[in-house]
Amino acid sequence: MEGRFQQLTAPWFDQVYALLEEAFPPVEHRPREGQRALLEQPAYHLWGLVSAKDQLDALLAAWELEELRFLEHLAVKNTLRSKGIGAALLQWYLAKSERPVVLEVEPPTTQLAARRIGFYQRQGFHLNTYPYMQPPLQPDTQPIPLMLMSWPAPLTSAAFEQQKEAIYRQVYFLK
Repeated sequence: MEGRFQQLTAPWFDQVYALLEEAFPPVEHRPREGQRALLEQPAYHLWGLVSAKDQLDALLAAWELEELRFLEHLAVKNTLRSKGIGAALLQWYLAKSERPVVLEVEPPTTQLAARRIGFYQRQGFHLNTYPYMQPPLQPDTQPIPLMLMSWPAPLTSAAFEQQKEAIYRQVYFLK
């Protein structure tokens, strides 16, 4: 499967956005034009699993920042979930990482959120319990209380603050 992972460019955008809409509620991704604008950001990259029929089956969207790699989205088509594709794509990504990798998750207050955290823990991520708010991605929405997970090690308080600041500044464009 690894040989089929590839970097995705602008021509893939419609399939990328369709998969984001399928896999995430609107508050967890940017509006279409905002998401398209990310393709102009040099630090933003998309990788995916493309079927033999040129269909996007899985997606990993990440920011290659100086201090860390921020995994913004990992998604697999509904019909292909629970087949190890997401884990394989994530492990492929981690294997080529020389920097810490950080991602956001919902607190483990629901069964689905707890299962998602468990998935990332099985991939070697650590749940950090420091307070964190995801800035709004959609107009007229509020920040969302989330948690950061980190790989390959848990974050110290100081590292958490540094990485949070980098994410806010470079991913969410906050001053």
